[in-house]
Amino acid sequence: MKRKIQGRKKNIIAHFSFVLHAVVIGDAGNQIRKKLNKKGGRDVGYFKCNGEGNFFGYIKRGVQTYPSHPKDEDLLEAKNFGESIKSNIDDEGYKPEDFDEKPGLIYRFERFTTQKWFVQKFYYRFFKVNKSKCTKCGICVDSCPTKNISMETNEFPKFGNNCIACFNCELKCPEEAIKSCMDWKIFSPFMAYNVRKIPKIPSIEMVKVKLNKGKIERIE
Repeated sequence: MKRKIQGRKKNIIAHFSFVLHAVVIGDAGNQIRKKLNKKGGRDVGYFKCNGEGNFFGYIKRGVQTYPSHPKDEDLLEAKNFGESIKSNIDDEGYKPEDFDEKPGLIYRFERFTTQKWFVQKFYYRFFKVNKSKCTKCGICVDSCPTKNISMETNEFPKFGNNCIACFNCELKCPEEAIKSCMDWKIFSPFMAYNVRKIPKIPSIEMVKVKLNKGKIERIE
């Protein structure tokens, strides 16, 4: 986010960043902050918070991270962060937060293969609907955050190219009628690697789950 503050002598363009993440922070925060810095602005705050992980690649393999987040304590920290922004802007000596540690090779490969241009030029073509399973319920349409899926009355879902590779449609489908590139065998080793690695990081909250008719159920 950016904010323009009118000072007595000059205009100050200040920016602050807020990142919600469900596993490790990766490079998202770094990319956002560096792009804003290149605009000539002044970094006056960086906040990162855990959010419930609903990524299909992990859920289908029985792992969910940070269930029920953000929690009350997360929201309180976010509120305190928001209240600190004005004082950070006024403090010309404010030192921005350090950049996050660079992610590992596997993460960088995954990030490359899910870049927006790659998804919108290539992956979107591989969303397929199994017409023998699809009941035309419209859940995939409603669950798409970019309204990329359309469905005329009594027709099967159609996918556009405004996809962000969240795979929420495949996750939510109660009939498992949608298949995408996430089901390709080439991605399986990378997803399996991450699923094996997550339990070994003590700071990550994790529960075992199963996907049942589009619903995520915890395994006690």
